[in-house]
This record gives sequence, C-alpha cells and structure tokens, in this order.
Amino acid sequence: MCGIAGVVGRVPDERLVPRMIEIMKHRGPDAEGFYRSENLHLGHCRLAINDLSERAKQPFQSADKNVIVAANGEIYNFRELRDLLIRKGIPISVKF
Repeated sequence: MCGIAGVVGRVPDERLVPRMIEIMKHRGPDAEGFYRSENLHLGHCRLAINDLSERAKQPFQSADKNVIVAANGEIYNFRELRDLLIRKGIPISVKF
C-alpha cells in the first residue's frame, strides 16, 4: 500500500506535501518522491513489492515531461501494455 498526496493550484507552503507524506510514511516506508511546479505539488511514499529499483521511484514523468503520475498498485500485465504502446509508436524508455 502506498501513500499519495498533492495540491493543485498555488501552494502557500512548500512544506505542506512533504508533511502529508511524512504522516502517511507507514503506508510506504521504502521510498518517497516529490514533484513540484508552480501549480502542482505531488508526493508519494512507496511500499516496494515487485520493482525494488530506483527507476520505480514516483511520481513518474513522461519523456516530454508533460505528464506527471503518482500511482498505487501493481500492474501485472505491464509487459503486454508496453508492447502495445510500442506497436502504437509511443516511445518507451524503460527496459524490462
């Protein structure tokens, strides 16, 4: 189980999302990550089950940095989804 926190819009205190993640740390003690922009702050604390590598650190960013995602749960058919995206011409930078 992971913990996800975020604020959309102007964030009055940059410490807000890190404090929320600290409160949820028991949900995901293995890693934490943050994304900050002018109008979005996301935080994620992770319980590592399958992928224990650094590349699994969240929030994820698309290659063009236009999409930011924090997720909870396992994607068991990730190989099939990766192949589908490649067939559609979507660039995939992660190797499995």
